[in-house]
Amino acid sequence: LGCSLEAVVNIDASQLDTSSTIITKRQFFAGATTEFPISLGYQSSDGKLYFSLDSGGNFTADLSLSAAITTGAAHHVVGVYRPNGVCELWIDNVLAAFGSFTGTIASNGRNWLIGASHGNGGGVGNHRFKGVIDEAAIFSAALSEARIAEHYAAFAGLPSPGGGGGGSPLPVTHAYGFVS
Repeated sequence: LGCSLEAVVNIDASQLDTSSTIITKRQFFAGATTEFPISLGYQSSDGKLYFSLDSGGNFTADLSLSAAITTGAAHHVVGVYRPNGVCELWIDNVLAAFGSFTGTIASNGRNWLIGASHGNGGGVGNHRFKGVIDEAAIFSAALSEARIAEHYAAFAGLPSPGGGGGGSPLPVTHAYGFVS
């Protein structure tokens, strides 16, 4: 089935945390190798969006895709893991990076978080995102290229690529602003 993480983000240019989280199940201070299963976030040190996957074999991600993204403007971002192991990072309906993941995504039993990662001992508060996260969604299937285009069209106010109006709305309509 794969999975997809999706959001509309507007990254504050004064982002202080060098590795901020958009959507994750990640633990900040890992006590086990399964603490880094999946994450979509932003690295202020290099101005890049990243999508990371890990099988739990060590304390580093097995695959981390990244691509440059501008701050101070809204962007539609999607991380996709396909059942055949292909992983993709989409920014504003453009395939910005891709790679292969040859394991099974680790499972740590933690809740999904938006705008921060789990802290030491399971608390919340590390890797805080500064800016706005809107339309956050977690899918238990890989979004198709056509579905990503429909979601982007809805975000951008464009006609649906398949015709027939503005496309499908994204599944979550609450905005979350996190400031450190």
